[in-house]
Amino acid sequence: KELKELQSINKSISVLGDVMEAIGRKASYVPYHNSELTRLLEDCLKGNSKTLMVATINPTAENYHETLCTLQFGTRARRIRRWRAQANIVSKSHEEEVACLRNEIKRIEAMKVRADE
Repeated sequence: KELKELQSINKSISVLGDVMEAIGRKASYVPYHNSELTRLLEDCLKGNSKTLMVATINPTAENYHETLCTLQFGTRARRIRRWRAQANIVSKSHEEEVACLRNEIKRIEAMKVRADE
């Protein structure tokens, strides 16, 4: 049972690497549906999303093989370059944004005062 679980995890991680490579090279087909992991992460990996990967390793001799595989995957993932995310909205100047937020705070505070009366 444990061996099957480890094989499933390894397959999912391998498919994740394939998905990241396909995204990085802007392939017409990205294999999101090749594993449950990539199916769940699909919305997080596509579009203007930013992706951060953390590889956790264990320095003990018993975990040498897992550590080596993790480092190899991390190296593979690091080679992938994503395009620059584009802003989805027209940005306002800093001062305009601060003024809008202050007005919103005043409006909410006024609503709270009316609700408390």
